[in-house]
This record gives sequence, C-alpha cells and structure tokens, in this order.
Amino acid sequence: MARDPQDSIVGMDLRSWPRPLPTSLPEASRGPFVARCEALQAVAGGMSLRAAAAAHGVDARTLSSDVVKATQT
Repeated sequence: MARDPQDSIVGMDLRSWPRPLPTSLPEASRGPFVARCEALQAVAGGMSLRAAAAAHGVDARTLSSDVVKATQT
C-alpha cells in the first residue's frame, strides 16, 4: 500500500529548505507564495491538509500538490 504523502511530510523541518526570498518574486506572486509556504509548514506541523488550506487561503488541491512535490525532493 502506498504511503500518504501528507504522512511523509509531518514532522519535517521545512524552514531549512532552500526557497527564494519573497522579495525576489513579482509583487503579485508574493502573497500566494507566502501563503503556500505557511500552509505547507502547517501540514508539516501536523495540521490536516484541509484545515491548513483553509487557514492560509490556499486551494486544498494546490496544497496537496505542494505536499507531493515536497516529499519528492
């Protein structure tokens, strides 16, 4: 049985992962980028995917995709 990617990310410390500075992004992309990073950090902290998406204003499908990508690195 395949492991749920959300389970794989719980407990990871994402703060040390390389990522661009929000100020290096186009202004229109900064807010969504920060929200997605915060939502991903919330999932890693144990929050459910739906709760993290709702709390940070991110589409749950987008956050789910981000979780999968994060576990593939």
